[in-house]
Amino acid sequence: MAGLIGTGLCFGLPRIAQASERRTETRLMLGTFVTLTVASVSEMQAEEALGKTFEEISHLEKMLSRYQSRSALSVLNDRGKLTETPDELLTVLKAAANMHRLSTGGFDISVAPAADFLKKCAARGEIPPSAEQELLDRLALVDASCIHINGRTVVLEREGMQLTLDGIAKGYIADRAASSLRRNGIRHAIVNAGGDIMACGSREDGLAWNIGLQSPAQRNQLVGTIGIHNGAIATSGTYEQFYNESHTKSHLISLRGKQNTVSATVTAPTTMMADALATACCVLPVTQAVALADAVPGCACLLIEADGSRHRSSLWNA
Repeated sequence: MAGLIGTGLCFGLPRIAQASERRTETRLMLGTFVTLTVASVSEMQAEEALGKTFEEISHLEKMLSRYQSRSALSVLNDRGKLTETPDELLTVLKAAANMHRLSTGGFDISVAPAADFLKKCAARGEIPPSAEQELLDRLALVDASCIHINGRTVVLEREGMQLTLDGIAKGYIADRAASSLRRNGIRHAIVNAGGDIMACGSREDGLAWNIGLQSPAQRNQLVGTIGIHNGAIATSGTYEQFYNESHTKSHLISLRGKQNTVSATVTAPTTMMADALATACCVLPVTQAVALADAVPGCACLLIEADGSRHRSSLWNA
């Protein structure tokens, strides 16, 4: 995720307005920085809520990360089948399948083999001509419709298929973290999982949390701000991570040709939806991406192309 900034604190990508009666804690988790900010609570209540919530995040990371060999996701990738799948993984897989359907295949969690191959090539700077066929072979494994869920059993139809939840799991975990804070008596808070943000309640002054939108061209500048109250926001971008030195191959893999969108910011009722929809909007053609955001209830998007042109869905109000 990329491109969210707010006034005040800076958590890598986002910054959120700081005020009194506020407690903030940041930890390195989920392969990024996760920041929890709680407002209008006592120091003791804040400390207890933050501790329990970070424990919840750690628990979910151990289940959903493909970089932890014992996680449920890693077991599924290794064996191609998983029985008695944990509810948490089932929830994310079903949400991913729904976004794959809504985006007509634009959002696809089965890109892991191709993504891993491109990362290896990145160490050499470019994809050598001799590796093109191997890349095509890996891309042939990409098809989320070949993920079958039957009750608690998940089967990967194609041998060699592997899944990555990088475009959806952080959003799900941010939602779960927000729920944890609420269970522990926190009504006003911000959960920021590497740029996937869930805003609970409001700031201490009763106003919405103010989130700045980072310029994809100049990271120290904003293209606008937006107020979030009991909602989520996430940005996906093709301008920060690349697989080659010439910066022509983004970490977001599209099977639909050249990607013109360099930044897609989405507001949604849940962070999981914002996370997945932002990823989908970034790889889809602009017209299709805007139509997709308009079709999903409670969602809106702002798309920025490489030439700086902007496209907004009907509900975008920043």
